Amino acid sequence: MRRSWCCRPGPALPPSPSRPCSWVSPAGAGRRAPISPCCNRPRSWARPRRAASPWRWPGRSAIATVFSCCWPGPWSSSPSPAARPRKENTEMAASIADWLTDRIARRPAGWLGRALYRKALGHRPGFDAVLREVPPAPGEHILDVGCGGGAFLARVLATGASACGFDHSTDMLATTADQNAAAVAAGRLHLDQGDAGALPYADGRFDRVYCLNAFFFFPDPARATAEMARVLKPGGTLAIITTPPEQAARMRAFFGPIGRRMRFDAPEDLDRWGAPAGLARLGLHAVGPAGFLHVARKGAPA
Repeated sequence: MRRSWCCRPGPALPPSPSRPCSWVSPAGAGRRAPISPCCNRPRSWARPRRAASPWRWPGRSAIATVFSCCWPGPWSSSPSPAARPRKENTEMAASIADWLTDRIARRPAGWLGRALYRKALGHRPGFDAVLREVPPAPGEHILDVGCGGGAFLARVLATGASACGFDHSTDMLATTADQNAAAVAAGRLHLDQGDAGALPYADGRFDRVYCLNAFFFFPDPARATAEMARVLKPGGTLAIITTPPEQAARMRAFFGPIGRRMRFDAPEDLDRWGAPAGLARLGLHAVGPAGFLHVARKGAPA
């Protein structure tokens, strides 16, 4: 059965080839309106607009809003005349970008940080390079500064070495302990939280110190380098993976606000910071498309 409906008379519209009209409004002065097929009454072509649901986002999703503040792209829209002042928008975008950087890279936390760094798949090329060029030996005692979720420590412990993991993120240390629980229970792995510029270890305690993909976030690189050299034994090695200035534009374009909050150091900078602490460069190796592995050895005391 064909469904029919009736509508009330609405405002009349000018005639159009696509809208045949057969009724002339008495007060329309030549204006015509279409006839409803069910009741022979004129109706408007403009149907009433459905009211917007209060539960629907009026435009773009919240995630797209965050990303549009941080990364320009097709999801961002031009600001309306009633938009917030430019200064307030800039401050809000900077605050969101800082939160995003901390959550994902600088101080990983929450389910996202644990998911990213439990296996640290993006860091595997660097881990492979370090274990190839500066492998720990069984029985050695090593330190991983900025250990993240403990993926590298798991590979170090598999060689028979013992280790200390150091990080300033509580969630990362918890993730490290969880996936290296057997080594923690056996006393082969100890975890500590704090600042890389003030390591809580005695002088000359470690045979090797590793700092992989964390150095570019340290606020005082010279102090952190001196601290890592201090806890090394004479003849011990320090391995740092970081990114040079030549890759700054690429990293900022690819990682957006995270890349803009990284520091980019040349190998000569690491040499300069390590020299007062007795470090001398031992080797330099490319890591992936945008990083390098800097290896230095601590000389014997004079």
